[in-house]
Amino acid sequence: MPGNFRVKSDVWLAMQGGQPNHMGFDRGTSVDEGVAYTFELATGTTDQVFIVIDPAPDSGGIETVTCLAIVADQTISLKLGAAGSNVAFTMTANEPVILQGISVTEASVSNSSGSTANVRVMIAGT
Repeated sequence: MPGNFRVKSDVWLAMQGGQPNHMGFDRGTSVDEGVAYTFELATGTTDQVFIVIDPAPDSGGIETVTCLAIVADQTISLKLGAAGSNVAFTMTANEPVILQGISVTEASVSNSSGSTANVRVMIAGT
């Protein structure tokens, strides 16, 4: 079902002795499909794929992720694209990562925090 993935944010950078810098965003992206879900990621897990797209034209679902929002309650790492071939970046606990205007068909996460991570995800695309 067609819909809209909307990101609204105010980003401020204030350095001591300098002028504050500001970026404001209110951007919507039209999407054909979207889903939100939560999953547990056990500590010691490496490259657990959480987005796998069925590229078949008759899949009726998302074929390309164009918008992704993800947050976890533990520090984890995130890879976009095929799990084994991309560089991970660290996601600090309780700090969301929001990507819009991307083109991804697979993403994975790893957890070496020492605790099970509760991961919340929203994906949308075409």
